[in-house]
Amino acid sequence: MVGVNHLMLDFPDVTLDKLTCDDKFMIRGFGQGLKFIDHDNVFIYNIDPDLLEKMGLKENAQGQIEVPVNVIVPNYAMGSGIGALSVTTGDYDILCHDEDMVKEHGLDKLRFGDFVAVLDHDNNYGRTFRRDAITIGMVIHSDSPLAGHGPGMMTIMSACDSKLVPVLNDKANMGNYLGVGRYA
Repeated sequence: MVGVNHLMLDFPDVTLDKLTCDDKFMIRGFGQGLKFIDHDNVFIYNIDPDLLEKMGLKENAQGQIEVPVNVIVPNYAMGSGIGALSVTTGDYDILCHDEDMVKEHGLDKLRFGDFVAVLDHDNNYGRTFRRDAITIGMVIHSDSPLAGHGPGMMTIMSACDSKLVPVLNDKANMGNYLGVGRYA
């Protein structure tokens, strides 16, 4: 498989200095099948339930879930990953080759761990364009000069019919919520 899988590790510098490429880790995952009790049409993927809780999601008066995101990505700015049948493996790239579009939508400020919203993209059962769908993702790799590629994100949640409402918040970053990385 080509692409990125969804595991981010954070170590103090003193530990990083001791690690080698041959080191092995045991990872225990949980949260598979996570659902919102009152929102069956919101699909959740690839996130620790504790991190999801720390994101500060809110249900508004219309019954929609407001999700803090650092950037809102227009539907036409998605590249590699469209059409993938699974949202639990690989990544989904945000195209950053058009400088005017990058500046207009603030894509130049994307950082590892940022939560982003992709407009009109449905990731419920694969990755596709669908009007009024919203996909929430987290940036997991940096930009690329290759056509069709860019900063990669993994899918965190997706819903159709305007069930998710992105709310801009420059602190919407995994590191901030967990106190790791540049936020340690």
